[in-house]
Amino acid sequence: MMEPEPASNGNTVNKGESLKWLEGDEKMLKRIREIFAKNVPGQIEKLKNAVKENDIALVERLAHSIKGSASMIGALLLRDEAYKIELSIKDKDMNKTGLLCEGLEIEGEKVLKALRETNES
Repeated sequence: MMEPEPASNGNTVNKGESLKWLEGDEKMLKRIREIFAKNVPGQIEKLKNAVKENDIALVERLAHSIKGSASMIGALLLRDEAYKIELSIKDKDMNKTGLLCEGLEIEGEKVLKALRETNES
């Protein structure tokens, strides 16, 4: 598993990072952000439940999916939180994974708030 570049600043959502992935396609970025806002909260909830049920395979899959989704919209801190979960699950440390899920959920809420604010402006 390749480690992502660490988030370089405190921006919750880095539009420039997103547009690099999408070759500047603002319309596509808007659509991807809509999909993210619709799907990722449910994935985070499923992730928390999978940790409670000790379903290592599902935790790994969901963390990886959230990491990729966060990367696509430029939510680099959220991506980093998901990556930490991937690492902790590799070590089979469910206690640490549970704690990391709390951080992931908090960062996810920040990202969703930032996306709502972006849509309102």
